[in-house]
Amino acid sequence: MRTSYQAVILSVLLLGQASAQTDSATAPAPIIQSAPPQTAASPTTPPAASTPFQARAAADPGVAAYNRADYAAALAAFTPRAQAGDAAAQFYLGRMAMMGQGGKEDYAQAKTWCQQAADQHSPDALYCLGRLLLYGLGTDKDAVQGNALMKAAAEGGSYYGQDFLGYQYETGESLDQNAVQAAAWYQKASDQGYPTAFVDLARLYEHGDGVRQDFSRALALYRQAADQNDAEGQTGLGYLYESGQGVKQDSAQAAEWYRRAADQGDAQGQLRLGYLYESGQGVKQDFAQAAEWYRRAADQGDTQGQVSLGVLYENGQGVKQDYAQAASLYHQAADQGYARGLNYLGDLYRAGLGVPKDATRAAELYRKAADQGDPRGQTNLGLMYENGQGVAQDDLQAANLYRKAAERGDSTAQVYLGDFFRGGIGVKQDAKQAAEWYRLAAEQGDARGQDRLGQLYSDGVGVGQDYKQALSWYQKAADQTYAPAQFDLGLTYANGEGVPRDLKRAVTFYRLAANQGYARAQNALGNAYYFGDGVATDNAQAYAWYKKAADQGYSRAQNALGYLYESGQGTKKDVAQAAGLYRKAADQGYAVAQVNLGDLYRSGSGVARNAGQAAAWYRRAADQGNARGQDSLGTLYERGEGVAKDLKQAAAWYRKAAAQENAAAQTHLGQLYQSGRGVTKDLKQALALYQKAAAQNYAPAQTSLGLLYKTGTGVAKSLSQATSWFRKAAAQGDAAAQAELKKLGN
Repeated sequence: MRTSYQAVILSVLLLGQASAQTDSATAPAPIIQSAPPQTAASPTTPPAASTPFQARAAADPGVAAYNRADYAAALAAFTPRAQAGDAAAQFYLGRMAMMGQGGKEDYAQAKTWCQQAADQHSPDALYCLGRLLLYGLGTDKDAVQGNALMKAAAEGGSYYGQDFLGYQYETGESLDQNAVQAAAWYQKASDQGYPTAFVDLARLYEHGDGVRQDFSRALALYRQAADQNDAEGQTGLGYLYESGQGVKQDSAQAAEWYRRAADQGDAQGQLRLGYLYESGQGVKQDFAQAAEWYRRAADQGDTQGQVSLGVLYENGQGVKQDYAQAASLYHQAADQGYARGLNYLGDLYRAGLGVPKDATRAAELYRKAADQGDPRGQTNLGLMYENGQGVAQDDLQAANLYRKAAERGDSTAQVYLGDFFRGGIGVKQDAKQAAEWYRLAAEQGDARGQDRLGQLYSDGVGVGQDYKQALSWYQKAADQTYAPAQFDLGLTYANGEGVPRDLKRAVTFYRLAANQGYARAQNALGNAYYFGDGVATDNAQAYAWYKKAADQGYSRAQNALGYLYESGQGTKKDVAQAAGLYRKAADQGYAVAQVNLGDLYRSGSGVARNAGQAAAWYRRAADQGNARGQDSLGTLYERGEGVAKDLKQAAAWYRKAAAQENAAAQTHLGQLYQSGRGVTKDLKQALALYQKAAAQNYAPAQTSLGLLYKTGTGVAKSLSQATSWFRKAAAQGDAAAQAELKKLGN
């Protein structure tokens, strides 16, 4: 076989640049016959045509039928001529058998017909035989011999061979990748008017591969193919109209070209038309139509069509929501190795939608996508490692995967990697690195990156503090309706950072985020209604918003809602309900709720009185640095409630809280210094602590300070000073101060 092919190659090369239009010749008895040999009538002389491709079709009804995909007519026209030895007819029958056009692929028949044509020096037939060898179709795979035949076909003038050789150079499938060579061979084939070559050359101009990027040239080439009713050309032309490259953007024109291609069964045309229906560009938005076109593409095995249709089933758009059907479609795409299919199927396994919940399976699917270098797969797998889902928890692995995806430009990974650098998770903490990764994501329009970069500017972390920059980035993210950024904008206006303080505007942004279900904003809106900040005080509204956030498990809202139940504000008083809500928040580590729950255990309100439990909850809060928790724990140590009495421990906890300017703790510590309990008696210290607390308008401290002045303890005796402090405390309802005023005749 090798000797025969080499002889044919030599014969073709000796003939020079032979025309792709092969002459009829007497052929040896065909190996495959559908009818006895006949003598075929010669095709009529064609009128002048502009290209060899068009001339061939004009001269040969069989070729014309073949070019319009009327394979039954082509078969009827070519068979008798091929049996009579017509090389052109033999080639076309061979190509149809090879490509499965008009029937199933039959590589043996393809080889037989093309060999007969090749023996008559048909360059087209060499293309056919070369292709069989390159892919090992009906014969042993032989890339060297296959490429030799393909080059001979191309050099012999076969536009099929020229285009296919260009494809080999473009893809590097069987030759060293060389886009310049690809462009050169596509050009030769397109010079003969071959529509497929127009499309292939247009693709290179579109992307700037092997040629200087030129959208106008790509447009012209796609149009040449499209005008010959080439479906791929119509799709390519539609895409340039859709994207506005080389031509004014026109989605309606895009839709028209996609429809022409789609009606011919072109999967990409069907896919793009479906996308226009889904997005409502160039056509009226119609999810049912989108689903129909995606389905047609999917039925051809198109992975993008399978995934796009799956998304509609997952979301219930244009079709009845059906997670199982979505999973099936994603599975079909995943089985072909399509990264989006692998990722989306992984998402369903992770969530247990349409398939059993299986984090291990999800991680496996993400890994397959990640191993292809797919950024989304890398990001998803990183998330699994970060959370220990389906794989052993490993922050280092997560960071490594996020970095790979981030370096490929995936904005989600850039945000996650920024989070790791910000928090020192899996990498050395580096706020500047965090800012850089957030910036990369933000500049791609990623709302999370924009919001996080704004936070760094607001806090002056990793970048110089700049409230105007913070505001700018928050606004960009908020304009995308990103709820956390809307909340951050609200905080910015509430705090007057870089803008005049505007509580009403703050409430506006809180509401935008709250209406999207963002718990922090719902809690902030509850606070606004409770305190009357930017809105009229309304405890019922405060209750409603706190509840929305609390129902999502937001600890601050659970605590606030608990307080409303405890105090009976905005709802019926229910201390047991309050205790339950405090516990939910306390179990999440929220220190304020831990103190509040401790208070209920200490007083026996809503729960059985239990000083030991009170001490335990106070300690949890105190260990987090909560001043109220520290002061309350100090009080239990001072009184021996729930813990063994220990005045030194009491003083130690009071001191921690007093250092945080907690007025109650300053007063309690002052009392210990005044009495010399747990500390060395020190009236100057006591006086200083009372003064600090009194300056905060803490009534017990004002009363204690008044008593020092009344008795002249640690200070010069002064009834006027004493009276002044007693009055301040009494005005706040302090009973001891009121009693002292009565004693003084006031």
